[in-house]
Amino acid sequence: MEFISIFDVIGPNMIGPSSSHTAGACSMALLARKVFGYEPKKVTFTLYGSFADTYKGHGTDKALLGGTMGFSPDDVRIRDAFEIAKKKDLDFTYVINDNEEIPHPNTADILLDNGKGYTLLIRGVSLGGGKIKLTKFNDIDVEFTGEYSALIVKQHDVPGVAAHITKCLYEANVNIAFMNIFREDKGTTAYTVIESDEKIPAEVISSIDGLIGGEAKKVSESEYKICGDILSDAISYALSVLEVNATMGLIVAAPTAGSSGVIPGVITSLGEHKKLPREKMIKGLITSGAVGYIFMRNATVAGAEGGCQAEVGAASAMASAMIVELLGGTPKQALNASAFAISNILGMVCDPIAGLVESPCQNRNAIGVSNAFTSAQLALAGISHPIPFDEMVDVMYDVGKTLPASLRETAKGGCACTPTGCSLSCGIFGS
Repeated sequence: MEFISIFDVIGPNMIGPSSSHTAGACSMALLARKVFGYEPKKVTFTLYGSFADTYKGHGTDKALLGGTMGFSPDDVRIRDAFEIAKKKDLDFTYVINDNEEIPHPNTADILLDNGKGYTLLIRGVSLGGGKIKLTKFNDIDVEFTGEYSALIVKQHDVPGVAAHITKCLYEANVNIAFMNIFREDKGTTAYTVIESDEKIPAEVISSIDGLIGGEAKKVSESEYKICGDILSDAISYALSVLEVNATMGLIVAAPTAGSSGVIPGVITSLGEHKKLPREKMIKGLITSGAVGYIFMRNATVAGAEGGCQAEVGAASAMASAMIVELLGGTPKQALNASAFAISNILGMVCDPIAGLVESPCQNRNAIGVSNAFTSAQLALAGISHPIPFDEMVDVMYDVGKTLPASLRETAKGGCACTPTGCSLSCGIFGS
């Protein structure tokens, strides 16, 4: 007989009329959101059984929607979920399926879409009293409750992957409570679901991919400050953002996730060392955003279109203009700084090892930070770039279009295709 705690009987704290149809529905959607790992832009709910018959009266529709927006079962915002979703431009749809026979009457499929081509279908079941479990990831049957700290690894089903994961957890002194491997068929996509007795450290998650993790701390603690305190700290901060990104943490795309460390690294370090007021820093961010807007309007910031010059290059140009603004330079100097930044990184390819936004992406964010400070220094010294900023944007776009597809975020060229790069990819994904 399955053990039941008194806390399973008395609880949960909740909004709504039904623990199974409201609290449970919210919990399964919230868990689905966490597994998805992105802010959804579109979500489709397919309702079965009792959910399909009573979802309006029980508030199941609002609870599911609230969960996908990150609301917990006791969040009063559930009542206004429709209005909040519309303000967030979250597209949501409910589909009733009363034809398919299902094992449990309180079942819903949640199809999440991040608006950038990535989708995930998750099936959830509400068991009563607010208890839930997830039973399907896309076409693969799973069983996952979310009651423990959990690690979910999507992988190719090849020998050695599970051993590698457990080794990483062992070395971090993480005790595994439950571990299951779910797969559609031998040698295909599989999910390893590990639930542990304690929270899984972020560094373990990064070590499973094995490419980055801990670099920011090493730079921060290094006795070698050959770049000076401001630049050294900016590099450390930029590296740390990419480490958070690699572990599916919350970051701000500035202008992309792959280049998200440059602007935060620059403004955080400069703000700290120069003791800049908040209002000044906001103006700096507005300036960087204006430069980014020109890139997005007239060229691209996508590595798949223009290589890393379009991602880290654009971020570096945005950051250089921001530095000029923060230090009291003129608009002309800001645009000169951006022009220098583009020309310095012109032609930089996008060749992520194993297709992961980790390496060489992290190092290039550090280079982007350095380039931003160098370019701003030149502009503030009164040096003008011979080519106007708007023409440099055009140049970057033209160069990006001439790069072969293998060097535009396909992981089919550059660092990704070195013998070591291929070996790392096989070790992570099995192919």
